[in-house]
Amino acid sequence: MREKLAIIIPLYEDLIIGSDAYNSVCNTIEKCSERPVFFLLPCNRYLGFKLVESLLSKFDIRTILLDDEHFASVQSYNKLLLNPDFYLKFNCYEFIAIVQTDVWIFKDGFNEYTDFGFTYIGGITFRRWYNKSHWRIDNILAPINGGMSVRKVDDFIEILGSEKRLGMIFFIKRLYFHWKIGGFSFRKVNEIIRSQRIRTYCKAPEYNEDVVLYFISQVDRRFSIPHWTQSKLFCWDAAPGLLFENFKELPMAAHAYCRDDFPYEGNRTFWSKYCK
Repeated sequence: MREKLAIIIPLYEDLIIGSDAYNSVCNTIEKCSERPVFFLLPCNRYLGFKLVESLLSKFDIRTILLDDEHFASVQSYNKLLLNPDFYLKFNCYEFIAIVQTDVWIFKDGFNEYTDFGFTYIGGITFRRWYNKSHWRIDNILAPINGGMSVRKVDDFIEILGSEKRLGMIFFIKRLYFHWKIGGFSFRKVNEIIRSQRIRTYCKAPEYNEDVVLYFISQVDRRFSIPHWTQSKLFCWDAAPGLLFENFKELPMAAHAYCRDDFPYEGNRTFWSKYCK
């Protein structure tokens, strides 16, 4: 019988005692102590990760070692998480939860969300997230931020290998992306058309993996995500003060709890009262 869920913590570099990342990882290990926890590590570079090694010796943590190239950039990491072969490594679990090192878990409430049976649940994301004047409760897009996210393994394996096309809205979005960066040409248009199938596009994505997963959910009904009202207390990303004012209670977890860069200005101040 398959286990229900494994916790996956990606680590690009060694930890530093007392740092936000170290505190986050230790908190995740503590809060999820009843679950299998994996460190996702670069196979060569991690050999010099002294503090990571000390955590591996102290706690019952498993490792998944991957080629260093997967940890070289945000783009290479996005490509990894859109590769069905990545999820095959966890096919003895029904679900995995990706927990980045800027996540603070308040309680292990994962069972509530895996019981829904959705393919993917992430943190709350606003429409036009880059424009704070649009940050309103009635302008929440979906629970899709991947910083902390639950993923149904079998669905990811099946759907990321699909030949289904990503749809006209995503096609136009891609055209605009290349026009904006000055790479627009008839040749590029033909390349975009040829790479509109899910399986093909995921081999060389232009967008962050959580954006791609949202658009997949819009064209393939098998890839299910909840309405945001069903998971409003799963994980918050930006604008925690606004969400707390409206929902009157804290979520299960906070993503970007220690950040103050755009679009997370104010997150550290808000979460410092609770992430201890």
